[in-house]
Amino acid sequence: MKKLDKKLIKWFIGKNVFVDERIQKEVGIFATRTVFVLFVFELVFGFGISVYASNTQTTDFETLFYIATFVQAIGTLILIYGFMIIPMAKKRLLVKEVSPEDKKEFVKGLQHSWVRIAPLEFVGFWILHSLFYFNEGFFNILFSLKEIISALIFTIFFTLFMSLYERMHVKTIKDDE
Repeated sequence: MKKLDKKLIKWFIGKNVFVDERIQKEVGIFATRTVFVLFVFELVFGFGISVYASNTQTTDFETLFYIATFVQAIGTLILIYGFMIIPMAKKRLLVKEVSPEDKKEFVKGLQHSWVRIAPLEFVGFWILHSLFYFNEGFFNILFSLKEIISALIFTIFFTLFMSLYERMHVKTIKDDE
């Protein structure tokens, strides 16, 4: 199980991180807090949306579903960012440190990783953006040329932005000789 834990931590934080007991402990603490907060959020949100749907005269449940799903996704992302990513960054667990000789190869690896993720970004944006056109038919919008082009443009710019963002956060360290 420890090998799987280390592989998951390296996948989440980065391949160049040396995973020791301190990092495992810190990630475990942050993950436990985040899971607990997400559980409470899901309970409260589910109860709240159920009370809202039963006490109002809702006639369009499809729109309510889309709005609830959108709010739930945004809330989940904010909670994960606030309870996992920010505290890990404050503890400097997300800093990518490489030697000057390995920097060029490491930056290429980062760029390739964002290119590998690009198809998922494309499909995710394509489907989510199509969901917001409630009255025009999901599949008519989904397979329209305009929707596909907008998803492609988003994917290109987002991949470039994230590659440059991660490139700026790579720190070079000097070897002690």
